[in-house]
Amino acid sequence: MNEIIDLVEDFVKKEEDLYKASFSEIIKLSDLFQGEISKLDFPFHLNIIDELRANENAHSRILAKILAYKRDDNYPFLQSFLDRIEVDREITTPEITVEKYRIDILICDTDFALIIENKVNYAADQPGQLKKYYDTVTKNYHHKREQIFLLYLTRWGRRKPSDDTLPQEDRDSLGTNYKEVNFQDYIL
Repeated sequence: MNEIIDLVEDFVKKEEDLYKASFSEIIKLSDLFQGEISKLDFPFHLNIIDELRANENAHSRILAKILAYKRDDNYPFLQSFLDRIEVDREITTPEITVEKYRIDILICDTDFALIIENKVNYAADQPGQLKKYYDTVTKNYHHKREQIFLLYLTRWGRRKPSDDTLPQEDRDSLGTNYKEVNFQDYIL
């Protein structure tokens, strides 16, 4: 009986190794493909969320669901996104919310908070909006200043926040914890 159990365990281990190797090859191929596509001069990239005719709130809900995907105690899409935006933080138990405190997407973990202001459909900036969100997270989650990241997410990366929503001196004081990102280069 032990022999059969050992054979089954050995078979399962080999299948897992094969699966991991195959998945690794698919990721490498995907990275290679993305590298080649980015060299082409397309006027736009296909955005499936746009094809659904989703408004900004729907964009946020879909993106939050994707980032919240968990497999084997890992968050592969969230980790990939953090790597892409160069936020070097360990993911442990993220809470990912949409429209909590009116913040489009809020990701809070033990070691960091990430505020995403989604302007993909060109919604107007509100007076003091980003500063208010930053202060809200500081107050309610007790993260230190260096643990809070603020992203201004646009469709193509051509739009900048108004000084009314987050003055330039506040952006400067946040340093690398403030980033202007876009769907074209950081999400798709």
